[in-house]
Amino acid sequence: MNLGRKKGNIAYRIISLWIYGLICLWAYGAINSLAYSNSWIDGTPDLIQRMQYLKPLGTKAPPFLAPDKNPPVVGEQKKFTAINFSGAPRPYIVDATCRAVGDRCYIFVEDKQWDNESVTYNSVLQLKRAFDESTPADPTKGIYELQSKNLGVPPDEIDRDPKIYILVLDILDNYRATGNYIGGYFDPMNQKAGVFQDFRTGLKFQSNEVELIYLDSNPLKAGSDLAKLILAHEFQHMIHWRYDPDEEIWVNEGCSDYAALLLCGYGDKYSQHVEDFQSSPNTSLVNWSNNMVGSLANYGASYLWMMYLHEQYGGTATISSLISNQLNGISGIDAVLASRGYSQRFNDVFSHWKIANLLDDTSFASGKYGYSSLKTKAKIKAKYSSFPVSKSFQLPCLGTDYLEFTGGNGISDLKIEFISRTYKFNVEIVMMKNGFPVSVESMSFDGLRGFISIPRFGDSVDTIFVIPHWFSNVLSDFNSLGQYSISAVLESEVNASIIILPNAIHGRYMDFIVQFDRVNKGFEGEDNQSPVTGVPRISIKRLGKTLVNEESMVSVTNMVNKDKAIFVYQFYIPYGWNDLEVLWNISYMGKSIDNGELGGKLRVER
Repeated sequence: MNLGRKKGNIAYRIISLWIYGLICLWAYGAINSLAYSNSWIDGTPDLIQRMQYLKPLGTKAPPFLAPDKNPPVVGEQKKFTAINFSGAPRPYIVDATCRAVGDRCYIFVEDKQWDNESVTYNSVLQLKRAFDESTPADPTKGIYELQSKNLGVPPDEIDRDPKIYILVLDILDNYRATGNYIGGYFDPMNQKAGVFQDFRTGLKFQSNEVELIYLDSNPLKAGSDLAKLILAHEFQHMIHWRYDPDEEIWVNEGCSDYAALLLCGYGDKYSQHVEDFQSSPNTSLVNWSNNMVGSLANYGASYLWMMYLHEQYGGTATISSLISNQLNGISGIDAVLASRGYSQRFNDVFSHWKIANLLDDTSFASGKYGYSSLKTKAKIKAKYSSFPVSKSFQLPCLGTDYLEFTGGNGISDLKIEFISRTYKFNVEIVMMKNGFPVSVESMSFDGLRGFISIPRFGDSVDTIFVIPHWFSNVLSDFNSLGQYSISAVLESEVNASIIILPNAIHGRYMDFIVQFDRVNKGFEGEDNQSPVTGVPRISIKRLGKTLVNEESMVSVTNMVNKDKAIFVYQFYIPYGWNDLEVLWNISYMGKSIDNGELGGKLRVER
């Protein structure tokens, strides 16, 4: 009987371990699948940036790296220079063998990677078929034909062989430490002959002197759809280099995602990059300061930008024109829009694009605020439904915040004041009713201060989105953060009184005093220490000449009556002035509270 129990326990343990093992294998596979499908990074941007630091040494290529006089054949061995990305990019030599020859490509595989679970003969044939023959977008055309006919032809000056080399290898990176890996890269150094030295580090790099795309095999699976997507992505970089080798990273990367996802049809036109950008829409479109290890949201921003240009401004022909245009970044986009007959320029398009990333509604405003080929919904930064509101934020160049306001009573006007602390902002206001857009307005600015009023908020408009961004023509500003503050109040919640009287000590000074009654509750029901969100402003004129122009009044501590907030402005009246000639105006949140002549108004209440 004891033996039976023991046998039963052993069987139970074996079954339990077997089930546990299956669960572990499933979890391991799921985790690896998630990592390999969601965390790939392009190594190309870093290598394009590196080119400016390379200088030729005039050294002839050693025999094993010299250009082939005869085309490679299956089984032929070759040594390639590759890049180790696990730290600062540095070179190493990869031994590889030609495993397939196609109409448009030679596929070499690192010898250490051949015939493992990632790289097999079948997976190599799948890569060759994708590059030469068939893609999801067009089963009769491969990556090479689709891109060369629609975007531009690849370079062929270095080896005079129209076929593209594809090297499948375990790209050395920080995958085990970070979960992110280099999925592939195009190294523009291979388009030049000889040996080069990085004058920052002293490292020497030997060009392979062929048109070459590197494709990862760990953790990437060589025959997977993701591998084909990355191959298409890198091929665009090669084409782009031929026409505009110093293009800005954000444009080049956007074109590559466009080529892979839309033109060649890999994925569903919606990538993890897009999801990352939706979660962080304040990501700068133009600033890739971290190069290849930058945020994945940067890729999503650049891809969505190219998709928006494609849908709204001329399709693939516009993207092709952008690739071939010699101007870079925003200047190139402006030049392409002008050459194709559009009156809009980058700033106009960006203002529409940032709204499209929130609304994605092609049924509104002739479709300019949406996408027809994908769905996107930018994350709201903050939501406010109680007033008054007073908040400060910071935003990178050409990043976007989305601020949502609700909670109107249908009677009071919603007053919003926007003040930039640094750069000049562009602010769009989206008006909504019952979840649908009603109108879009641009906030008008006086210098760095903007203001907008929504009448009877909660009636014909029950929700608004305030969408700011800023831009500077100074390249160094791309790394900066723009500071801004925003204030919002329902007009009926503000009660103000104005007192004007001579200063008790200096009789030639007049004190302008504004008192605001405190409201009981502030944002989200907390005790409100400030009854107002903005600052009253004063203007003073004499004989038609402006003496004080919208200067902010100064808040003072009220020790007597803490239910009121007090602001003061002092103005000196010179001897000989007729005080009837002095006109004053006090405004709050863009609206005049009261105005009049100084003479005879030593005390004016409202």
